[in-house]
Formats: sequence, C-alpha cells, structure tokens
Amino acid sequence: MDKLRFKTKVSIWIKLRDESRAQALKEALIPDDVALPQGMSISYANLDRELVIELTSEGDLFELKNTINDILLSLRPALELVNKYFNL
Repeated sequence: MDKLRFKTKVSIWIKLRDESRAQALKEALIPDDVALPQGMSISYANLDRELVIELTSEGDLFELKNTINDILLSLRPALELVNKYFNL
C-alpha cells in the first residue's frame, strides 16, 4: 500500500504559569527530536508564557501522526518535572 504523503503544518500551543516554565519545558522536550523522519522538522518558540511546538512535514501522514503522539506522550512527564523543579 502506498504511503499517504501531504505537506502539513501542525502547531501545538501549551499555556504555562510563566515564561520560565515555558522555556524549561522547551529545553526538556528538545533532546527527543533526534532521528526525525525524512522531510519532517520541529521548531519551538516561547511566546510569553506559552510554548509553541510547530511540526512541518512533507512526508507520510502516519509518520507525522506518530511524531505528534510521541510529543504528547512526552509532555506529561516533562510538565511534572518542570513543575516539581519550580515548586522547590
């Protein structure tokens, strides 16, 4: 079966308590961005107390879905770690 290929851009916006937590969350997530599928890129931006994760893909739609799922699965433990650090 042929792979579904689309040019796609997805943005995930996460609102946090403050800009420092947004920056810490970004730094916690970036190391997971190794070995991305061909044609895919991830960028991060801090806008005040929001972290914006932007995925761009010119490849297989299912690979994009799997990468989004990986990010979402990483968010919970990363958020818990960031919140624990800032509540010390």
